[in-house]
Amino acid sequence: MNKFLVTVFLSLIYIGVFGQQKPLPEFYVTQGPHNSNLISWVNNFGDDCIQLNIQRSSDSINGFRTVFSTPAPELPSNGFTDKTAPPGRVFYRIFYMLNGGSYYFTVSKQPALAQKIIANTVDTAKGFTTPTLTNSNKNNNYVKPLSVAINNFGNILITLPSDDIYRYSMEIWSNDDNAPIFTIKHFTDKVVVLDKSSFLKFGRYKYLLLDGDKKIEENYFNLSK
Repeated sequence: MNKFLVTVFLSLIYIGVFGQQKPLPEFYVTQGPHNSNLISWVNNFGDDCIQLNIQRSSDSINGFRTVFSTPAPELPSNGFTDKTAPPGRVFYRIFYMLNGGSYYFTVSKQPALAQKIIANTVDTAKGFTTPTLTNSNKNNNYVKPLSVAINNFGNILITLPSDDIYRYSMEIWSNDDNAPIFTIKHFTDKVVVLDKSSFLKFGRYKYLLLDGDKKIEENYFNLSK
């Protein structure tokens, strides 16, 4: 059975600065293969975010050093795989700067075990897996215009248009098939990432986003190597 993980973005963090609450980029740290750590975030500021750095330390408060600076901080979502983390305890935080020179730090986080929130059943006729989302801890208020996009890792980012996530379902179709290869009957998070390794081939796919029985979005995405 082909196994894959869905990265779930956690709740937005709020920090008061000069009496105003600023929502920070989504920030999630998971353990990856071969002693690597994956840091993922969602940027709610758009082009106003002009710098975003990933910082690492062996202490949760002091000693942070930048290990990655994204060349495109304005992207709505992004991620970084840290393959050089030292053994032992490690903490990460995000530093980001906005237009006008104001800058902020997130709270620090340790890598967590990636939660398997997709239960797979094999479709032997087509050789694909059909994902069904199961429970995960989350709370996400990020909204972006398009429901499906490809992030910098080549994975499929799904962002639902409202907080009432249980209304939605999704079908993903291959051009070669007359039936969906994936059907997500119920979402348990507003923002999820489907690993491209769950698709057995690269190419163009169609998706349908449904609100109950009503089709509210139909479009395409391209998976490439």
